[in-house]
Amino acid sequence: MKLFVAIAAHATLLPHFLRHYQSSGVSHFFVSVEPALDDQVTKRASGFPVTIVRDLDTAESIEGGTAAVSEMRRRFAGPDEWVVLTDLDEFQVHPDGIATTAAAADAEGANVVRGWLVDRVATDGLLKPVGLDDDVWRVFPQECFVTASLQGGLSYKCALVKGRLESGRT
Repeated sequence: MKLFVAIAAHATLLPHFLRHYQSSGVSHFFVSVEPALDDQVTKRASGFPVTIVRDLDTAESIEGGTAAVSEMRRRFAGPDEWVVLTDLDEFQVHPDGIATTAAAADAEGANVVRGWLVDRVATDGLLKPVGLDDDVWRVFPQECFVTASLQGGLSYKCALVKGRLESGRT
């Protein structure tokens, strides 16, 4: 399973992110990186199956996530392949692994899997620093819906897609 992510602001969570998704069944990561973060990402991705894509704009696009993620999917994902789409600060939970989730979606004839967007926060509500060896689940043990409740965002998000889904633009 491949995963696509764009990194534009910081790479602090990258080692945690890579370990989490590798243990969930991701075999290869495609990371578009802001040039100023290239050294940071390269260092933190060392030892993981990561392809760093340096020629894309990591700025957010209104239509369907980042333009960089869409372009990486066009370049590196097969026409009938399930892939993971996520942001660096999102840790999807697939209880039986990502491949099992994708297989269940295939059995239903789906080409998109969405999931709840649950925010995790520290018990005291403060934004805690995260060290390389910290367990992010212990640092942020509380589940809540900050994005949906306080920011008016959606309470769900696209997690997996299959094939060459395109946005409505031409």
